[in-house]
Order: sequence, then structure tokens, then C-alpha cells
Amino acid sequence: MRADADERQGVGHFMRCIALAEAWRQQGGSVVFVSHCDSAPLRSRVESGDIRFLPVPTSHPDPADERAIVSLVTDCCRKGDSKSPGTWAVVDGYHFDYEYQKALREAGSRVMVIDDMAHLPKYGANIILNQNLAHPAEYPCESGTGLLLGPRYVLLRSDFLVYSHRRRIIPSVARKVLVTVGGGEHSGVIAHVIASLDRLQMPDLEVRIVMGSTPREQIAEAIQSSPFRIEALPYVSDMPALMSWADAAISAAGSTCWELVFMGVPTLLLIVAENQAPNARALS
Repeated sequence: MRADADERQGVGHFMRCIALAEAWRQQGGSVVFVSHCDSAPLRSRVESGDIRFLPVPTSHPDPADERAIVSLVTDCCRKGDSKSPGTWAVVDGYHFDYEYQKALREAGSRVMVIDDMAHLPKYGANIILNQNLAHPAEYPCESGTGLLLGPRYVLLRSDFLVYSHRRRIIPSVARKVLVTVGGGEHSGVIAHVIASLDRLQMPDLEVRIVMGSTPREQIAEAIQSSPFRIEALPYVSDMPALMSWADAAISAAGSTCWELVFMGVPTLLLIVAENQAPNARALS
């Protein structure tokens, strides 16, 4: 499984790969999680699921990345036996192009691409998974490529699935608001959200903000001057519990929005990156 993330970006890609890895482990499969990742909390999150983590020093298109993953795939294929379902290489990231996918197939594995936007001119995977509201005609791929498209294929981690049968009661007025706009530095967006909530003039409002890599000091003034209670969370280990707490959410329109849908949280979506626009429009 190949995905990259750090404390600034790509966290959603990382977390949905963890969901797939967890599910495969529960089926008795083995997983090697390969990543160029500088974030210790993200790495710990992988390893806490009894998943082997293999760091790589560079990311594609650096040739060292492709050599490392092809070598790993070749070794895994060689060690496989006739009773196993074979080796699959799963890649998640906008930079893993057709040539990269082709190299993995030539190394002997089958390939699944986790995608969002159908942005590549060509796909060389055996399976393409897009959990968003996508259409088969968007994908220029080879005949026989399996397409897993739409919310029925949303990748949810096991800590979400324990809430499968929970019945949410939605209050007429939301007083507990979750703000989560991605793992990047979004001080301007967060400050704007706080200012907008200030206009509600609800002193009993409680707001919890998932900060990502946004330094707290950059929004300290907005927090200090706000009439209601704001809790800034630099790192969240239990996102489902946080979503369960919330009456409503203000969220970026990335992978997190599907988690909010699953948890039944009324949500206002923000487009904080251009690649989120199609998903936001489709959900709207």
C-alpha cells in the first residue's frame, strides 16, 4: 500500500488507506504500508493496527521511489503461494501516474488506484476505487478494469464502524459545533469560520476545532475575542467520538465529509482546495 502524507497535507489519503489496511488485516491478509511520511502521529496510527510501516526517503517522480516499491512488490510476489489471493499494490496520491501503475503490474502484482478526480489522461490499474460520486465515463482505462465508484465503497476505519447502529438525535438548534478543514495550514479559513460563528450571538455555543498543522497562535486573537467557548485540538486520535459529540459540523469537502455523512452529522461544506469542488457540488 503506497500513500504519502505529512502534517500539512494528504492526511485524508493516509487515513483511508489505513481503513483498507485494517479491513484486509481482519480478513487474514498481510499489509506493508509504504510512505514518504514525516508525521510521527500518522506513522504511529499505522503501526498501532499491527501493520508494518516501511518509510521511503523520497516520493514519485523521484526514481528512487519507483525502484523501492517495485523491489518490494517483486519480493512479495516471489514469496506468495498458490493458495493466496496474490499480491496487490494499492496506490493513493495524485502523483502516481500511468507509468508508475504500469511498472507495478510489470513487477507481478495487481494494482488498485484510490482516486478522487479522474485527473490522469490514462489509468493502468486492475481496479479503480473512487468513493465520491463519480461516473464510469470519466475514466480512460483499459478494457477489463474494475470500477468501484460511489459512496457504497467509502473507506471507513474500524473506529467509525462501531457507531454503525447508533441513532443520532438532531437538536433544533446546534450548540456544539465541530470545525475540521483538513490537515494543512488553514489559519485564514479557521479565523473566518470563527468570525462567522461570532455573528450568531450565541454565548452558550461550544466549538471544537481540529487544527491540523495550523499553529494555535495564528488564531489566538480570534479565540480570545470570541464570546463563546473554543477548544483548539492540535491532534485528534478519536475523530468518531468528536463527530458523535457534535450537533453540527463545518468541514472541508475532502474525505472527512463521508465520515460525517456516516455519523449523521449535519454539515456545512467548505472548498479549501480546488480538487474538492466536484465533490462539494455533487454532495450539494
